[in-house]
Amino acid sequence: PKPQNPFAQKILLIFIILTYMEAKKEQLRTYFKRKRGILKKCIEMSTKCHQDVLLVIYDKKNRTLVELNSTPNFDIDELMRVK
Repeated sequence: PKPQNPFAQKILLIFIILTYMEAKKEQLRTYFKRKRGILKKCIEMSTKCHQDVLLVIYDKKNRTLVELNSTPNFDIDELMRVK
């Protein structure tokens, strides 16, 4: 018999149709939950993987900007030169 690959898994593809949320209260609650979640993931990636992370979230409607720099000396110009 052929040995089993321990990393082989069945892949299940699920397609979800995303729609715009009309309810303002629900929309705000979802926005804040997802924003907090992505901030947590960026902090975790920076800490566990020793990566420099720059996250910018811009809200066009309210004209607000949320920015996360994983290091205080993060240089955006250096990032542009890497391209």
